[in-house]
Parts: sequence; structure tokens; C-alpha cells
Amino acid sequence: TEIFDSVSHSLRVEMSAGVTRECLETAELFRNTSPGLKAAVRGLLYEVLFEPEELLYSANDPAKEMYFIISGSVDKMDNVSDSEKDVVQTMYLGPGAAVGHLSCFFGIRHMDSARASNRHGASCLRLVRSQLMQVLKLYHEDEEIVAQNALKFFQKAMHDRSSVSGVSHDQKSQ
Repeated sequence: TEIFDSVSHSLRVEMSAGVTRECLETAELFRNTSPGLKAAVRGLLYEVLFEPEELLYSANDPAKEMYFIISGSVDKMDNVSDSEKDVVQTMYLGPGAAVGHLSCFFGIRHMDSARASNRHGASCLRLVRSQLMQVLKLYHEDEEIVAQNALKFFQKAMHDRSSVSGVSHDQKSQ
């Protein structure tokens, strides 16, 4: 990473293009944005390896980064009240999925926790919020598209969070 950090932004974009192109093409946050924005964001992504059961982030942590899963899997855990008891709602996410992206985009605390799977861990691409915000300032039209995408998927996440159906549940340990 020292060598990668020492090169210009344009060279980082070229070096990371092969690894990250597909990731941003499928990311819901960047849907319908320009190739120019996606190329600029690709230069900001760093690969991070997580050991099995290592936390990517915890609920209530400030959301300063988002992650795109490129291999392995991540368990996204949500504490939810289900009428009479609290439950942990777990969603298993694999390659192509993003975690922490909505909280990060809005600059709020994480509403859930995420950890690498207990078998193989996960390899993710990390995007730092402060860097993303700087790039979005250069792409005004795309900034609006990303904000609309984030709002749409945030509303969907809130709806999904309120309905507990279709996801595995584990009793919350006390």
C-alpha cells in the first residue's frame, strides 16, 4: 500500500480498474452514474482482507467507510425488536454485495454490524466516505443520482428492517 499511496490518482485509477470495474457496475449506490464517476471512485478503493469472524464494523460506530465484497462472505447482523423479544436478524452477503454503504453515504452511525464469515473470511474493497464526497463534488449530476439511489435504498432498507420475514433469526444473547 505504500507504493500504491505514493502514485498519482490517475495511475491508481488505471491500476485498480481491472479489479474494481465489475464491483461498481453492480453497486446499487452507483447505478445509472457516468463512467467518469465510476472510474474516479475505482481509484479510491483499497482491498482489505478480513479473517473469519473479524468485524468490519459494529452497530453505532460512525460510518466512515463502506465495503464491497469481492470474495468470501459477510454476515450483516441487525438487532430488531420482534413484538415480545429482541432478535438478531442475520443476512449473509457474498461477492458483489455492499455493506455499510447507506450509513456511510449519509454520514450517520451504522444501524447494523458486519463481520466476515466464520469459514473463509472475506476480501472487500473499502471506500472512505471523505474521499467519496470529494470526488462527488466534481460530478454534480452524478452526485444527485447517487443521493437519489441512496435515499431509495435507505427507504427500502428501513422497510425491510421493519418486516422480519424471509431472513434467518437468532435469539439475542443477554
